[in-house]
Amino acid sequence: MAVQAYLNLNGVVWKLMEDGSLVPLEPGEAVLPDVPLLEFPDSNPEADPASSSSQSSLASFFTNVSRDGAGEIPSSGYDTRGVADAGESSRDAKQGPPPDLLPNDAGISIRIQDGGDGYVNRFEQDAVDLVGTTTDILDDTVVDVIVLDAQGGSVTFTAVVQDGRFSVPGADLSSLAEGPLTAVATYQDPYGNRVTGTDDSIKDTLASGVDVEAATGTDDVVNAVEAVDNTLSGTFADVQAGADVEVTVSGAGHGDLVFTTTLDASGHWSIPDVDLDVFDDGTLTLTASTVDQAGNPATITDTVDMDTQAAITAEFVDAQQPDGVAAGVAEPVFAGGYR
Repeated sequence: MAVQAYLNLNGVVWKLMEDGSLVPLEPGEAVLPDVPLLEFPDSNPEADPASSSSQSSLASFFTNVSRDGAGEIPSSGYDTRGVADAGESSRDAKQGPPPDLLPNDAGISIRIQDGGDGYVNRFEQDAVDLVGTTTDILDDTVVDVIVLDAQGGSVTFTAVVQDGRFSVPGADLSSLAEGPLTAVATYQDPYGNRVTGTDDSIKDTLASGVDVEAATGTDDVVNAVEAVDNTLSGTFADVQAGADVEVTVSGAGHGDLVFTTTLDASGHWSIPDVDLDVFDDGTLTLTASTVDQAGNPATITDTVDMDTQAAITAEFVDAQQPDGVAAGVAEPVFAGGYR
């Protein structure tokens, strides 16, 4: 800050700074040669007429302001801000105090309500509840929520904080791809400070039966030999290895046969040594059912014919002479076949 003048007041030299403040000259500090030095030998204005001229010189460094209008003597609590113009957008004049800064201890969490198994299945995907909690975030604060899949798809929601909690009830996640899902809840204050919480789940809505069958050889019919020692088998798609499979065989003449087994790594299952001879010949119905790890059921049904009765047919015809004339004696000639 530049020195405007030096003032010698009763033998003490002061520096008059450009902001109007007086700073004593330090011992050993040199006086700048191009800055005027004003002498004030006596602080009593009546003691020396020369002081009057010195004061006049000092006055050139100050501006006198005269009052030419009505005035008001301020008291405690006096408002010095004045009145905002009609077009002024001052926060103090119109919007009240500035918003609070996000506390350092603020936090947020979110949870996908997937039944606790970590999967969103075909029954849940249309209406999944998203719930969360907050710490040191004011009520009525709006939280942004987004759920993303692994293919870049997303759905967005907003929620309002009340008593440290927020929720998005019945969120529709059916448009998201199968596989991993991530829910993200975010709050950001007006100054750019933010807190974020996340949760993960897996969308799995697929499970289906491919086939179910009984062993029939090449004719698609269970015969007498196959009926007493049959193997039932089938396949499911989009179901994890080790899933339980229930197989039911229904037919005439006997109650249902029910078996249980598990899927192998390829989704295949089989049940050997099944006695189907307990049923009457006719149509048998085979049904296989399972439920995958996400809770998606899958069922497949098929039918197979069973015929365990063999038959031989015969008929008598008249024996004929070589000339084609009947000999008049009936002799048995077998013709036909078996089944």
